[in-house]
Amino acid sequence: MSTQWTELRDRASIGTAIDWNLAVEDNFQGNLMTFGVGGILGELETLSPGFSMLLQPVELQELLATDYIDDGASGSRLGWDWRVLGTEKLGSTDMWKIVATNQDVQELCLGSASMTLLVEEGNPWATKQTVNVVISGSDSNRQGCSTTTKLLGDYVLPDGELTMTHTFQKSSLNRGSKGLEFGLSYDARPQANELSPSDSDLNNWGPNGEHMPDNSLIRTNNLEQAIDCLQYLQSSASGAVAAIDDGGYVWRAIDQQYGDNTQWNLSWIASDDIAGWVTFNVTGAPSQENCQFDQKGSYDETVSYNRDFIPRVLNISTIEESLLDSSRFPSLSSDQGLFTNAGAYHPETRVGYLVVVPGSGINTILTNIGDATDGACTVDMSREWTEDGWDKRFNLIADATDGRIIGWNYVKSA
Repeated sequence: MSTQWTELRDRASIGTAIDWNLAVEDNFQGNLMTFGVGGILGELETLSPGFSMLLQPVELQELLATDYIDDGASGSRLGWDWRVLGTEKLGSTDMWKIVATNQDVQELCLGSASMTLLVEEGNPWATKQTVNVVISGSDSNRQGCSTTTKLLGDYVLPDGELTMTHTFQKSSLNRGSKGLEFGLSYDARPQANELSPSDSDLNNWGPNGEHMPDNSLIRTNNLEQAIDCLQYLQSSASGAVAAIDDGGYVWRAIDQQYGDNTQWNLSWIASDDIAGWVTFNVTGAPSQENCQFDQKGSYDETVSYNRDFIPRVLNISTIEESLLDSSRFPSLSSDQGLFTNAGAYHPETRVGYLVVVPGSGINTILTNIGDATDGACTVDMSREWTEDGWDKRFNLIADATDGRIIGWNYVKSA
């Protein structure tokens, strides 16, 4: 079941909620809430706008825009390449047959996604829609992928493989009797700047900062402590230390809590475009004893260095404070969310951020998050746990430049 909220004056989608249940090889259930974008798999929808069409009936205008449906017609929209393959009978009715493939998923080295649509005159949705998806988080299925696109796969699906085949088919079509009047103003209409952060809330760390500000008081061993740990890992993490000391910065960071121990994974880039990553454990106030090296590596293709396009952002602590408002986001502070009812993180919750700037490799791909000519920054939170025989996962992405939630996704499988 899906519900969409559309702002009447500008005809803009401001929210989509979807509850879904799939019986494939395993049983999958979940729900999704997105703001300003449609979708079912939050991260994939962010990377490839239009991916949401796979798990809800396709509204033809969204896929085809104003293009005519005719034999051999083709086009591209929202990451989908589509082509009309002629007609096919469904029952006694002739239908146009349209095949669409998602090029972004293939180009991002995430797997494959395709759908076959049978459409008829007078129906704004596909009468029958067959979907085939394979999304892989396993290196064995990503041979030939670069290190940075493997990182992207880990961002979407850290482990395992999602294989999904399903069909939607029309059972009935009921039209309303009264049309909506778009373009009207109304007293309760929110203003564009109503929830925008003030300039004093934004941190301009791009020109000379080492990382996006964290300053969290509700997570053990925040990012500031992690950065301070680097001085105690001089020989083990020499690349990261040298890069940051010489004007480099951390463009991706994510933590993992293990009680009082926090494992940090930092991806860094130097001013000469050399990039790498390092993981280490922080067990208390930064010291030789409390900072323990784990692993390190390098990226095999260019990750763009460009301080000029790092946007001003809210501190992670400010975004945390907003998300903890249970009157606005009750789903986040619950047994199935990211936070407990007492205002603490569930112990399995991971917190990270990602900065993207115009350039090559993963950064070119991820500028789908914002304007392709500007930088973008997101905060992502994820939680994975097992309960009552179900494997559960909750993911959230927020825009760090204004705190706006892009969306969250809750999935459980058995």
